Amino acid sequence: MKSKAIVFSGVNQTGLMDFELPEVGADQVLIETKASCISPGTELRCLAGKEENAGAFPFIPGYATAGVVIKAGAEAGVPVGARVTCNGIRNAVGLTCSWGGHTQYSVSPAAEVCRIPDNLDFATAALAIVMAIPMRGAVVSQPALGEEVAVIGLGLIGSFSARIFRASGAKTVAFDLSKPRVEIARAAGVDAQVISGDLLECVKKYLPNGADVVVDSTGVGALTAKTMQIGRDLGWDSVLQKGARFVFQGSVAGDVNFPYQTAFLREMSVYFPRDRRKADIQNAMALVAAGQVKVTDKDFVRVKYTDHAATYEAVRGNQLPTLTAVFEW
Repeated sequence: MKSKAIVFSGVNQTGLMDFELPEVGADQVLIETKASCISPGTELRCLAGKEENAGAFPFIPGYATAGVVIKAGAEAGVPVGARVTCNGIRNAVGLTCSWGGHTQYSVSPAAEVCRIPDNLDFATAALAIVMAIPMRGAVVSQPALGEEVAVIGLGLIGSFSARIFRASGAKTVAFDLSKPRVEIARAAGVDAQVISGDLLECVKKYLPNGADVVVDSTGVGALTAKTMQIGRDLGWDSVLQKGARFVFQGSVAGDVNFPYQTAFLREMSVYFPRDRRKADIQNAMALVAAGQVKVTDKDFVRVKYTDHAATYEAVRGNQLPTLTAVFEW
């Protein structure tokens, strides 16, 4: 059985290719894709040839797929007709998978798929897979009720970071240079502010004592020395206090240097949420399904998968009116 795939065929070059699907194993399912979401940070880095884990061109990008099970192995435990998410195909005959999400069909381990809540459509479910990455950031940094959180950068990951931390009960204020991105976050219920002048002075207006948790989702490694300073200072008295937490949620190429003194004086913990797990995807979908995290029509635009070239060009040029795009298959 053949499938179509969106491929990155070279630096800033996209295309469509057919490939042969592997046989469905006993513990696997065959999924007909209905929607796949672009993860702008990761995929633009792959498209630019700057992702060392992507492999050689041509390869299939993406990792956020939602669809319907049309065949199940004898030991899969997932029924035909189930609405599920998956991370993409691992073995596309003749093509590298990095990470194999933008395909017409996928063969996936049944243990890795997640059932989609009845009140979520396929596009929103695919978006929730990307949302599970900032969900992981909240899991590792453990915001507490009443703590203060600063989210810097309101791209797709930052915007959903702010929504998830807000849903945790933490006082969350988010910041970005882009007025349209700030307006998107506000439409989802986030206290979001346009950065005017110096970043630290701007944050102080809303969080005068600094933040218990700082989420850097800018994707700009050179800003780390500045964003770390947003963390709350730690007193020198005998009261037991927890130092600020810094969540490096941005997607960057290359290494990042951290200012030792800034972290040392705050007794700061630094977290690198590496990815999302199955539970993070399930929890992200559950929050959206329950209305605790709001998804609006400003978050993504729906496009046909055949419009891949124009869509990636719009994402690269920051020309989308939304945070990302979802391919409909």
